[in-house]
Amino acid sequence: MDSFSWLLVWFLQYGYFALFFLLLFGDLYLPLPSNLALLGAGVLSHISINGLHFNFFIAAGVGFIACVFGDTGAYYLSRYFTSPKRRARAEVRHASYRKVAHHLREHPIITVSATRFIGFLSPVTSSLSGFSKLPYRIFIVGDCIGNAACVLIYMWVGYTAESVSGNLVELVSFASGIFLLFGVIYAGSIILLREK
Repeated sequence: MDSFSWLLVWFLQYGYFALFFLLLFGDLYLPLPSNLALLGAGVLSHISINGLHFNFFIAAGVGFIACVFGDTGAYYLSRYFTSPKRRARAEVRHASYRKVAHHLREHPIITVSATRFIGFLSPVTSSLSGFSKLPYRIFIVGDCIGNAACVLIYMWVGYTAESVSGNLVELVSFASGIFLLFGVIYAGSIILLREK
């Protein structure tokens, strides 16, 4: 519980604003626990702590808007503040960049959507999408699909785990299993798409 206490204190002081800013700045390169914030919002939509109780749907809406704004910010920062010379240099020098850019061009919506579930990959993918000049309309479709699913699933996991167990340790272990499952599904979809 001690590792979550700062998050709980922040939620108690600022409510939905804390959720919004954690998710917004977590998607704008700051190392903030955005997925943990969604789990916490799910827990707080099931129980009340010191009078704080989130409405599930309002918290989900706030989370969705914050994630989309943060991802859009990362996309545009990378797209407009990267010189064409740097883009050309990355294309020539880095084979890993060429592979990622090719993958984004081949499967943009699946890649952008799937990486929303793994917190640290969200700003990286948003930045690479902007850097590689993926059209914004394609990026935003994948981003909205991925964020809608991510916010609802993480909050549902928090809500359900709290209602079933009432124990945050069990919640974290359950969430770790969910993270692993998402990673396996993403890797499997990449392998299947590559073989086709």
